[in-house]
Formats: sequence, C-alpha cells, structure tokens
Amino acid sequence: MVNLHKHKGNWAKCLAEIERDKEKLVTARQGMQERIRQGTNADISKGSWFPENVNYVQGKVLWALGKYNPQIPYAKQAVDANRMKCNYFQLTPEVTLQGKPASQLLLEIAEEDAVKPVHKRRVLDLKHKEALTIPADRLGEVEEAVFLARGEKLAKDYGQWVHDVLKSSDEKNPQITFYLASPQDYDFSAGFWMHGANRSFRSIFDGGSKSLDDNYGCLSGVKKTGEASSQKILPYTQGQVRRELRRLSTLEIETEKSRRLNKKSQGDN
Repeated sequence: MVNLHKHKGNWAKCLAEIERDKEKLVTARQGMQERIRQGTNADISKGSWFPENVNYVQGKVLWALGKYNPQIPYAKQAVDANRMKCNYFQLTPEVTLQGKPASQLLLEIAEEDAVKPVHKRRVLDLKHKEALTIPADRLGEVEEAVFLARGEKLAKDYGQWVHDVLKSSDEKNPQITFYLASPQDYDFSAGFWMHGANRSFRSIFDGGSKSLDDNYGCLSGVKKTGEASSQKILPYTQGQVRRELRRLSTLEIETEKSRRLNKKSQGDN
C-alpha cells in the first residue's frame, strides 16, 4: 500500500511542499494503481496533476516523464505564464534541462527512444496530434496510456476499471478521451491533469492544461524509500524465524516432559 499525501494549491506551491516534506512525486502509474485499489470515493480518485506532461516542439507532440518535464524546475515561471492571459509556458532557449535547451533535449531523447518499447521510453513522440477518444476497455491499445502506465497490462486494467465504473453509472458506451493543446506559433509545455474518477470528468486525460496557476489544483507526494517507516529490518528471513520458533516450541515441550518425569521419579522414591 502506498501512503499518499495530497498537496493543494497552484503547481509551484504543491511542488514546494513536496520538496519541503522530502517526498517523491506520485506518478500517473501509481495514481492508476491506487485508483483501482482504493475505489472511486478515495482521495486519489479525484482530479489531480501528475508529474508527466506534454510538450509541443517543432510540430511534434512529446509526452515526457517527470524527470524531463520542464515545468518542474521552472514551476514558478510556468505558473506565471498560465496566469498571464492563460498563456502556455514557452520553451525558449533559456529554458534548459541537463545543460541543454529543453526543447532540444526532448527532441533528442524522443529520437533516441523511438526504437524502444513504448513503456520503456522517457519521451514519447505521439503519432496523432489531435484529441483521441476510445472505448474505455480498449485503453491498453493507446500508446500514451501504455507510456503513462509504464506497461500495457496496467493501461488495460485501468481502462477496464473506468469502463466498469461508468457502466455502473448507467453509461451505455464508456469512453476515455485524451485532450491535447491547440497549436501555437511557439514551442511550449503544458500540464497533465487526470480528471477525477468520481465525477463526470472521470474519463478524461488532459494533456493540454494551462491552469497551473489554479489555487484549487492538487499534486500528490509519497515518502521516499527508507523514510516511510521506522520499522527495523531483522537479519533473518521469515523462514528462519518460523524454524527457530518451532525449535523453541519443541525444546519447551521436551523440557516440560523431562521436568514431569523427574518429579514422578522423586515421588516414587
């Protein structure tokens, strides 16, 4: 079980709180897993940002893992850009990742990863450039879903879960829609918001969000490995512990038998 902590506020505020609390960002994969596990009424099943995002560079639509999301290191600038006339965060040459202009790095990684299976890519060069709607139980066929889920199985399972939830709400043809941003005359980066699974928007993956300035936004964190629990790790396996308990139990029984025999022997004398 993942112990999630939801932070509320604009994008920059949420990221700052996660950094302050020494947490890791909850990924889209973890979000899907926890929605399936906890159900539609759980906090994680409400709408939320995730660290993955979509970048629009030189006519390409590039989904990126959180490590390559320019809006994370430039959170305040991204919020300010969205706040001013609802503009997107421009990927100018001054916006850099790993010492390179972010747009250049994203293109390079997308090209390098193109030969890899979709679920192993760091940046996905999307084949389609417009919104996509698909039956929920066919989500495992959608490359961006497989990319976000980091595997076809979870994408399929999440789609089936959404399908079943919508069916239970009398939806005849449960569908999931992937929204993208409208083309601009500059390279830019958009946020990714997965709409809540307990609302009418539950079937939407929004890869064109420019509402990072929304003070009602939210982003989840989880304690980093080694910090979530203070429980000590014993230098024994469970099998070793069980064998030792059986040995001690047998020894206790034999000791009790010996004590009774000695007592009886003393009584006979």
